[in-house]
Order: sequence, then C-alpha cells, then structure tokens
Amino acid sequence: MSRDDAQEPARTKEDLDTFVQAFHYETEMLLSQGLLYLDHGREIADDRSEGKQVVADALLDSILNRLRAFDAFFDPCGKRVEKTDAIASDMANRWESRPTLRSETRKNINVRLSHLTYIRPREHAWEIGIMIGEALEAIRDFMHATLVSDESRNQLLKSVESTLDDWGDRNRIHTSQEHGHAFRA
Repeated sequence: MSRDDAQEPARTKEDLDTFVQAFHYETEMLLSQGLLYLDHGREIADDRSEGKQVVADALLDSILNRLRAFDAFFDPCGKRVEKTDAIASDMANRWESRPTLRSETRKNINVRLSHLTYIRPREHAWEIGIMIGEALEAIRDFMHATLVSDESRNQLLKSVESTLDDWGDRNRIHTSQEHGHAFRA
C-alpha cells in the first residue's frame, strides 16, 4: 500500500486512548533505553561474558527502531502508510510536522534493521546522543501542543523535560562506535 492510499479514518475515544498509552510507553522506553545505552553501552558491549555484547547490540537496534517510529510519527510529509498509523497531525491540526532524523540516517536505519542488502556497511557511526535528543525535543513540543493534561502525561512530560535539561554533552560525545559495537558483518 502506498502512503497516498491510506486515508485518515474517523477516530474513536478508544483509538485515542490506545494511542496515548502507546505514545507514553514508546516515550518511556526511548528515555530509559537511551539513557542506559548512552551511560553504560560501552561497558555492556565490552563485557564479553554471558553474551552482553549481544545485549548491547539488541539495545542499539531497539533504540534505532523507536527513533524510526517517532520520525514516522513526526514525519514532514504527514502521510500514513497504513490506515491505523498515528501521525502527529492527527492530534493537532496546526502541528507543524518535522523530521527527527535526517533522510540519510533514516535510510541507514532501514538498511540495518529491515533489510538484508548488498549495501549494508560493515560499520555504522550513529550519532545516538543527537538522534535521541532531537526525538525527545519533538516529543516534548508535541506533548505541550496536544496531549490532554493529566497526572500520567504531566509525569512523563516532566521526565522528558528533566532529561533534556540534563542532556549536556550527550549530543556531542556519543556515537555507536564509541560503544564498541559499530562493527556488524
């Protein structure tokens, strides 16, 4: 199905409640996995016992998958692939869609996660700190613009804002190569 074929269906309260729960979950996972990877990814990847390098690689893949999902949600085209796909403009007509990943980065994520190809590079140098930071900024702005204020939303927004306030050098210093598992045959 092409992006143009999937038209926006009417949304029920149940649909929106399900979306809010999924949005909260994905945001919480990006926060926790991102911080775990940025703060401890190197030590996890360097620990060759009990397959911890595999854990570091799975953690990186999970983060990349979430970043790609948020990029599709905040996509500048504002189009959905499937009728069930949520996009940011569903929640706020005046939301200015914006990408959270550069197009080349998104292409490289697709190559790593979704395809066995002839073009997969042996090494990736993901700018994980920058990528997560940009996604969290879009999440924060979206939450300010759209989601109904309740205790759960306020607590999540506070976590996102607190993380961004403390982000500091994470944008500058972290790439997947620094965490010892950029090589992938």
